[in-house]
Amino acid sequence: MGKSKVFFSEESIDYSTGELRSKRWLKRGEMDGDKFFKAYVNDIGVLKKCTPNEIGVLIECFQYVDYNTNEVILNAKRRLDMSIALECSKNTINVSVSRLMTKGLLLKTDGTLTLNPKFFFYGDDINRSKVLELVIQYNIVEKVDLSKIGKEINGI
Repeated sequence: MGKSKVFFSEESIDYSTGELRSKRWLKRGEMDGDKFFKAYVNDIGVLKKCTPNEIGVLIECFQYVDYNTNEVILNAKRRLDMSIALECSKNTINVSVSRLMTKGLLLKTDGTLTLNPKFFFYGDDINRSKVLELVIQYNIVEKVDLSKIGKEINGI
């Protein structure tokens, strides 16, 4: 992404009358508009429990993350590319992805694979909070056993 211009306004006000005498927009400089991939270190200790294959798969996943959603698209071609890059079998890739989901680094919600925004995020902080909120809501709904709720209400 390129650079974008940053502007600010300069106003001249007559304070005795409150009249706006003039207003002009000035170019202050340029702001780099590059996108960053962020790692959040509060709970990053879970990486110590990962095997070298799992770390490799996780790092390879970074290049397939969608901006502002953290979704990881791993189709057959990408899994093959990952196995070539990591010099391992496609089965090793699949097993590592499953283990990363078990460890909570990758999440699967409604068939969509997502990097856990608690650890990593590729996008704006505002969108990270939205994705975190969706993950929390999904986890709450996923863990409720509706059959037990029905029995408790009916007194069974």
